[in-house]
Amino acid sequence: MISVVTSGVYAANGADVVFNSGVINHNPERSSRYIFCALNASTITIKDGTFKNDRANNAYFWADNSIIYVQGGDFGGVASNKKVVLTNGGQLIITGGTFNFDPSEWVKDGYVATQSGSTWTVTAE
Repeated sequence: MISVVTSGVYAANGADVVFNSGVINHNPERSSRYIFCALNASTITIKDGTFKNDRANNAYFWADNSIIYVQGGDFGGVASNKKVVLTNGGQLIITGGTFNFDPSEWVKDGYVATQSGSTWTVTAE
């Protein structure tokens, strides 16, 4: 199941969603709180895209009893107060991408987040 109402990309109840590329602008007037939301044993795999978060109270990712894999993409916009929300064993596993916050806490072993100015790029070690 995919919905663009609750979040930019929403997966629930065991769904397996792959986001290959595209643009999501999470503008201040949007009522949703997350760009990627995976709930109830679902997975989201992000391969590429441009994701802009311009609300201080919004997060890029929420995984509840689910896994979000980030293999690439550009995560920019205003650096939000909350970037990642993980509940009930939810996981965020990052192996690629460029971020406007330090994603090191969620980078998979064998990968590294390198800072250049106000951005971090995740690559294999």
